[in-house]
Amino acid sequence: MRRTPLARKPMKARAPVRKVIDRAASEAWAKAARTKRCAVCGARHVCGHHLIYQQQLRRIAVDLGIEYERIRWDRRNLLALCDRHHSAHHSGAHRVALAIVLAGAPKFSQFVRELDRQYEDDREPVALFVWRTYPLSRAERSSSAHI
Repeated sequence: MRRTPLARKPMKARAPVRKVIDRAASEAWAKAARTKRCAVCGARHVCGHHLIYQQQLRRIAVDLGIEYERIRWDRRNLLALCDRHHSAHHSGAHRVALAIVLAGAPKFSQFVRELDRQYEDDREPVALFVWRTYPLSRAERSSSAHI
């Protein structure tokens, strides 16, 4: 018995790829990441990690009516992580501790305060997102338990 060939369905149309609008800012951000070492282990081969995720930044930009690209490539929101620690953080297997974040990106708290200052409504503050995403280290948890 001879089989008839399966009819092929046309491919689904894919969503257009978002292009980087500010190429120079994107390249400067990536170059700033490559000049550093991993904030967790000190490895040399690193990639840039947005401390406040791009999805969250997009929401903030829409809520506040500011330009997304301007806050997307702000270097105060950059932490250099090796591929291993970057994927472990995003998968939730091993979150980067807040102490490491503040040591690796000393101006990050200034960036968070600037974004929070612009919120006037009862929206969730950016600092709350940071506290949920970057836990305290074991030493910080044990010292705060004694207070």
